[in-house]
Amino acid sequence: MPGVVATVADTPGGNRHPGRAAPEWDAEQQAVLAHRGGPLLILGGPGTGKTTLLIETVADRVSRGEVALENVLVLTGQRRSAAELRRRIALRLGRTSREPLARTFHSYAFGVLCADAIQRGEPPPRLLTSAEQDVIIRELLRGDLDRGATGWPERLRPALPTRGFARELREFLQQAVQRGLTPDDVARLGRQAGRDDWVAIGRFAREYSQVTALRDAAGYDPAELILAATALLQEHPQLLESCRVRHALVVVDEYEETDPAQRRLLRAITSGAALVIAADPDQSVYGFRGADPLGVREFLSDFADQRPRVVVLGRAYRGGPALLAAVRRLAERLPVVVPPGVSAAAYRGLAVGAEAGAVRALAGAGAGVAGAGAAAADGDGSVDVRAGAGADGDGSVDVRAFATPGAQAAYIAYHLRHAHLVEGLGWTAMAVLVRSAAQIPPLRRALTAAGVPVRVPEQSSPIVDVPIVRHLLLALRIAAGQPLLDVERAPTAAASLAEELVAGPIGRADPLQLRRLRIALRRLDRAAGGERSSAVVLAQVLNDPRDLEVIDEQAAAPALRVARAIEAGRRAVTEPAATAETVLWEIWNATGLATELYAQALSGGAVGAAADRDLDAVMALFAAASRYVDRLPRAGAALFADYLLGQEIPTDTLAARAPEPDGVDLLTAHAAKSREWDVVVLAGVQEGVWPDLRRRGSLLGLRDFLDVLDGRIADAADRGPGGSIRTLEERSAALAEERRLCYLAASRARRKLIVTAVSGDQEIPSRFLDDIDPLDADERPLTRPPRGLDLPSLLGDLRRAAETADDAVARRAAGHLAQLAAAGIPGAAPDGWYGLPAPSTDQPLRRDDEPVPVSPSRLELFTRCPLRWLLESCGGRGRSSASQVVGTAVHRAAATFSVDVAQLRERLDAALADTDLGTGWFAAAQRDRAAAMVERLAAWMARNPRRLLAVERDFQVTVGRALLTGRVDRLEQDDDGRLYVVDLKTGRRAVRKADLAEHPQLGAYQVAVVEGAFDEGRTPAGAALLFLDEDRPEPVEWGQAPLEAAGGSWAHEMIMKCAEGMAAAVFDAVANDGCRFCPVRICCPLWVEGAAVTG
Repeated sequence: MPGVVATVADTPGGNRHPGRAAPEWDAEQQAVLAHRGGPLLILGGPGTGKTTLLIETVADRVSRGEVALENVLVLTGQRRSAAELRRRIALRLGRTSREPLARTFHSYAFGVLCADAIQRGEPPPRLLTSAEQDVIIRELLRGDLDRGATGWPERLRPALPTRGFARELREFLQQAVQRGLTPDDVARLGRQAGRDDWVAIGRFAREYSQVTALRDAAGYDPAELILAATALLQEHPQLLESCRVRHALVVVDEYEETDPAQRRLLRAITSGAALVIAADPDQSVYGFRGADPLGVREFLSDFADQRPRVVVLGRAYRGGPALLAAVRRLAERLPVVVPPGVSAAAYRGLAVGAEAGAVRALAGAGAGVAGAGAAAADGDGSVDVRAGAGADGDGSVDVRAFATPGAQAAYIAYHLRHAHLVEGLGWTAMAVLVRSAAQIPPLRRALTAAGVPVRVPEQSSPIVDVPIVRHLLLALRIAAGQPLLDVERAPTAAASLAEELVAGPIGRADPLQLRRLRIALRRLDRAAGGERSSAVVLAQVLNDPRDLEVIDEQAAAPALRVARAIEAGRRAVTEPAATAETVLWEIWNATGLATELYAQALSGGAVGAAADRDLDAVMALFAAASRYVDRLPRAGAALFADYLLGQEIPTDTLAARAPEPDGVDLLTAHAAKSREWDVVVLAGVQEGVWPDLRRRGSLLGLRDFLDVLDGRIADAADRGPGGSIRTLEERSAALAEERRLCYLAASRARRKLIVTAVSGDQEIPSRFLDDIDPLDADERPLTRPPRGLDLPSLLGDLRRAAETADDAVARRAAGHLAQLAAAGIPGAAPDGWYGLPAPSTDQPLRRDDEPVPVSPSRLELFTRCPLRWLLESCGGRGRSSASQVVGTAVHRAAATFSVDVAQLRERLDAALADTDLGTGWFAAAQRDRAAAMVERLAAWMARNPRRLLAVERDFQVTVGRALLTGRVDRLEQDDDGRLYVVDLKTGRRAVRKADLAEHPQLGAYQVAVVEGAFDEGRTPAGAALLFLDEDRPEPVEWGQAPLEAAGGSWAHEMIMKCAEGMAAAVFDAVANDGCRFCPVRICCPLWVEGAAVTG
């Protein structure tokens, strides 16, 4: 009876192990276990127990002595699923087999080819990885380019050397092979469809197959492996017959993920064997690998000569009514892919636990179909399977929208910690699933920071996503001769990369160190008469570090670390036996990171965990390099770096991995197949992300190619090269695959499903949220996350209450803080709070006998707010805005004696070429703005009565303690021989005319003249600000009256007073008009956001 657990020894599926409870199977399960006829298809939705029933089928027949364990073959699509099946069958039977019992289709095919090669005395075949395939393809494409690439359409030739083209070409070749097409078939289809790119692919495929066939041992890519094994069996009847005899029972799980080639192999080896298959076409999610759920629909016709039968399981044991209803709503909008005679209602109308209907027998085409019944819940390897055992109440579904990704992550962290701390769930009973691997790193950081331990499978994200790996590979590419730091070839890209390397894990420069380095390099370049940006100079010295020896050792240290690592790699490349592995090792040794990371890892805490992750990534990098060199000993280091940096899908590996500590699983939805958890979170379910309806394989028209093969379109030429028009049918198919993936992910939950998305101006929640949780309102309300269930959040609440609540609440909060402080919880004791500890030093910034560097351009800032001046001087400035980038370019263009507009525009274009303003209308508007400023400057210069003496003239003079150092944009001379300084302003006017008389910057320039900074004279004629960014035909010039040549002016006093203040120990915060745009406001005691830091 349903719901009753009995000890059964004699019935099918009975337990052979004393003391262990065995289930009493219902009619449909009994039909499966008792089946001894032709092929059987078990059809059921998520949680119906298909996998458990397959395991019980194997165990039952082996236990009854009907088949030897060595004569059982279990096939599935994923290596992880095969390993899990082996484990569960071994637990069920209490013993293992001599050979792997459960295997993937590819593993089985590889075994067939290996056995044949060994029998014939030939070397065993090799499986070509995607890395090796890409290398071969790129080598062949380079050969095509060397010969002029005449075999390729002209429009594709610029793409031939790119990694993306090689990757797309590999996918095209694999799909063609999976469909059983020869190179000639591909070319013929191309001619018929009017697609010259397909004709070229056919020619290339022929060359590719010839190259792989000429290797020492036969090499097969995954698609070729299945076809080769099938062809071998068909060509050697005796070998085929031995396989059929050996496999008396064949069991297949996840049949919905098979492709046509795998199904042909299956039919070849199962003629006469007992065959039991489990499938759920609504969970077919590997279409991008060639999987085709239509194989489920064609099951009856594929095995029509063997009297096939279908059993439909209609009870779900995962979740409860609420969860089941939510996932059912997703499935209702999917196309129905079931064998003839099976209705969608029978297949999708799942009941919970013991509520399934009676047995239903449907006849059709000589095949039997059993109706909806109950299945055992998928377990963890045990056989304690009971009717209704998996359902836990109604289950719950929680669908939320948030204003920001941070709020979304906080909500997820709260519920995970609540489930662990309050409900007692183990961390491993929960999972966070995302659509794309790119969503994993930010979520991992946020959850870890909130106190949620996270487990990310090694294969969930490429190792190049780890900064230390990326930087080692960049150094490897440079050492191998790639011109990434060539400032003549691409100055902007080289400069950006140089800064990235110096500030990254190898250089380890903080913002202040990077600023000091750039200042030192700029001075070095100016001394040599150069006018380049400091970032460009940095790129040059990383290539040739000799200039670093003449600047301050502390400032040069980060750049030297990078330069030495690159130089070590260059030396290693020249060695006769150099490989990617040996070159990478020399670079790693030169960085000195091994000792540093080892010490950090031993220190524990967040720093130790980060160091552990970095060391694990480096180990994985060297493992990848070792495998690469073993497979491709003649491939250079640069090819390895290019291959790894170009990875979008993680590298798979059979290497043993250390067991991970308990944690919440964070992985992609694809990786969640065949797994389940008590609590499942679907995070970041955004429109455009999930579903992701971007067209794939568009350059070579792969989607069109498959549509032609499947008869969905008659003429691919109607779409044009690359398939530029996306049909409604194609878009519907892509949406169906995304919906199946969401259905799969949502159905992994046993007790609770949480679905989250961000809703804002740029992000829209996915349509799938409304499928899971229909909404009556037009828009899903935004949720504010509760206070986190972690110590930092608790401490924040207690400290806030201790300061702001009424006396009784404040006393209780203070008591709790005292308890936590006594327990040694960091941050609980007041002596560690911001603003309360004594300053680390009360010494002034400069000694009394030390000169004080003073910049004229920073004087005004100091007079307005000394604290902002200090913080910005220590690296607190914001990133350069587009206006600042344009201003720099205009200054570079203006550094000339020419007044010709055309020459000024030419200089401006050259300066803008070294900048990155982006693309589109905004970049065009900024360029137009810069051009207008240059034209106004030319008009002003044409009528300027003064004589130009110098542009961009550096100076340095001493005024009291002040070492006044700067540069004037224009140094001019009037008719009386007096000197006049003009400062160009490319921003909007931020100066009031009433303040001009004692403007600090202009006053400082005049002091420089008076103190003899310029050989041309010591008598000032005044100074002026020239505003170029005005909506007028000519700039606006605001002048300052000349100082007295004798000295002792207001400007002298102002500079000396500022110098004393800049050398002091205390810096005041002064409210002013600039506070609204202050980049260091979060450190200012005058504002709420800064009070926690400074007072």
